[in-house]
Amino acid sequence: MFEIRKVIKLFKIQKNIFFMSSYKFVIVFTKFSQNILKISFLLSISFLKILIRSFILNL
Repeated sequence: MFEIRKVIKLFKIQKNIFFMSSYKFVIVFTKFSQNILKISFLLSISFLKILIRSFILNL
């Protein structure tokens, strides 16, 4: 009986660790994707600026 309790306790601890790590992974992933979105947004803005400049110069 005691051994079974021990195993159950260990299992619960493992489960908690797993949930925490997956939660952290999700947080990190969302931050990472937000950064990618920001970077792509900035890149597109700069690209648009370049396009507009070249268009104005061509006129």
